[in-house]
Amino acid sequence: MLNEAVNSEHRESYRLVERNKSYRIGVGVELAPSGQPLFFVEIIIRLFADVSKPELDYLEKPLLFLKELKTRGYSLSYQDDSSIACQKAIRPDDIDTECQAVKSVASRTYL
Repeated sequence: MLNEAVNSEHRESYRLVERNKSYRIGVGVELAPSGQPLFFVEIIIRLFADVSKPELDYLEKPLLFLKELKTRGYSLSYQDDSSIACQKAIRPDDIDTECQAVKSVASRTYL
């Protein structure tokens, strides 16, 4: 991924890890102006995934997921499309472990 970022016009690279109607998990790297790479894990959580009207039972799930991500050190930012982007800078050696942990939390939350 780092080589892709170095050769990219925008000096970044992103890979999708998992996607469904409720959330998307991805990993990426972007290069600072100094050339220093910043690796990150990103989760985009859709607040109203395929729900025609707000249902409290459904809305509980993204809230639980967001609380867990906040506890794990993720920043949270609201997006224009009623989703929330969650991002955490991470060491390259920890990417796989973090992705597995987040996927596990997501699976338990969205049962």
